[in-house]
Amino acid sequence: MTTKHHLPRVSNAISTGLSSLIKFALLALTLVCGLHVSAQTSTLTTNFVVGAGIPDASPSGVASAKTISTPIASITGLKVSLKLSGTFNGDLYCYLTHSSGHSVLLNRVGRRSASNLGYGDDGINVTFDDAATNGDIHNYRLTLNGNHNLPITGALTNTWAPDGRTNSPYAVLDTDARAALLSSFNGLNPNGEWVLYVADVEAGDLYTLDNWGLEITGYTSPTITANPAGQIVECTSGNANFSVTATGSTPLNYQWLFNGAPISGETGSTLTINNATFANAGNYRVVVTNDYGAVTSSVAALTIVDTTAPVVTILGANPMTNECHAAFTDPGATASDLCAGSLSVMTNSAVDPNTPGSYTISYSATDPSGNPMTVTRTVVIRDTIAPAITMIGNATVTNECHSAFVDPGATVSDACD
Repeated sequence: MTTKHHLPRVSNAISTGLSSLIKFALLALTLVCGLHVSAQTSTLTTNFVVGAGIPDASPSGVASAKTISTPIASITGLKVSLKLSGTFNGDLYCYLTHSSGHSVLLNRVGRRSASNLGYGDDGINVTFDDAATNGDIHNYRLTLNGNHNLPITGALTNTWAPDGRTNSPYAVLDTDARAALLSSFNGLNPNGEWVLYVADVEAGDLYTLDNWGLEITGYTSPTITANPAGQIVECTSGNANFSVTATGSTPLNYQWLFNGAPISGETGSTLTINNATFANAGNYRVVVTNDYGAVTSSVAALTIVDTTAPVVTILGANPMTNECHAAFTDPGATASDLCAGSLSVMTNSAVDPNTPGSYTISYSATDPSGNPMTVTRTVVIRDTIAPAITMIGNATVTNECHSAFVDPGATVSDACD
C-alpha cells in the first residue's frame, strides 16, 4: 500500500464538482487554428495556453472552456494533448466534454487495489490517442518499467490511450472497465464549446494546467472558394457560362437556382445558357451540398443586352421600274430581329406613277431596345410608248390644179404627257 500524508478529503460528490466547473469555467475564446485538408477529411490542430493553478484536494477543479470554429462537420478521429506540471500524478482526475461526447483522460493513474493513491510521479506532458501503442495510461509504470512500484524519471511523456474509466476517482481501480474513450466524439460536429476539466482530488500537492490542445480529424461541409460571376451577354447570339469552385468531403452535389427556383437538370459545377434571351435575365445561385452540410453561393446576375439592329428585307425588285400612267403597287418590306422576332415596318412611299422620274422609298424598323434600321428602294417611272398622231380629214385628198389647198392638219396625243 502506497502511503501519502495528506489533509482530510473533501466531499467526493463529483456532481458538485461539475456544477462548480460550469460556474467557474473560463470564458470561451474563438480560435485561430491550423487546418490541414486531404481529399476526404480535414485535420484541425489547436493549442490552448492556460497556466491555471488547480485547487488542491477540491473536486471543483479547473475548467478550461474553448470555442472551436472549423469547416469540419463530423469527427472521425480525435487526439488530445495535455501538459500538467506538479507532483503526484495519482491525484489527478481529468475529462473532456463536447456536445454529447465525454472522455475520461486521467482517473487517478496507478490507483489499484494495492495502492489507493496511485502513482507518485511528477508531471504529465502527453498526447491521448485511442490507438496509442503504449496503451492505457492508467498503468503507464507497468508498461514502461514492468512494475507498478518503480517510478519514472521526470514527467510522463509520449502518446497514450485515455484512462477511460468512468468510476468515481475516489474508488476507481485499474481493473475497472474503460468506456469513456475519445471515440465517443466520433460523428459529432466539433464546432462550439469544448471543456477540459482537471481536478486534484487528494491533498498535499500542487498542480498547474499549463496547456492543452485538440487534433480533430473529420469530414468537412462544403465551402465555396470561388463564386459564380455576373455576366453581360448579347441577346440570342451570346452564351452565359457560370461556374463555382467548392471544397469539402466528397461527393459534392450541386443545384443551380434561377431567381430562387431550382433549374431542372442543372446539377454540375458549371451552368451554360446557350443563345441567352431576355427571358434568361435574372439572378443565378448554386447550392453545394454533401452529407455534412450545405452552402449557397453569392448571386450572379445575368444581364441581357440587345445592341444588334433588326434586319429589313425589301420584297420585290430593287431598283424597280414602272410605266408611266400604269398603276404602281409597292411590294413592301419585312423586318425581323434576332431578339424580338418580327417587327412592323414604316414606309414613306411617295411615288407618282403619272410623272416620269426617279423616286426613293424608305423602309424603317426599330426593335424594342431602340436599335433602328432603314433600307431604301429606287423606283423609276418612265415613258416608253411613242405618242399617237391622228390626221384630220381624209388620208388622201384631191385638189383641183390652181385651186388653193388647205391642209386639214393632224393632232398629236401621248399617254404620259
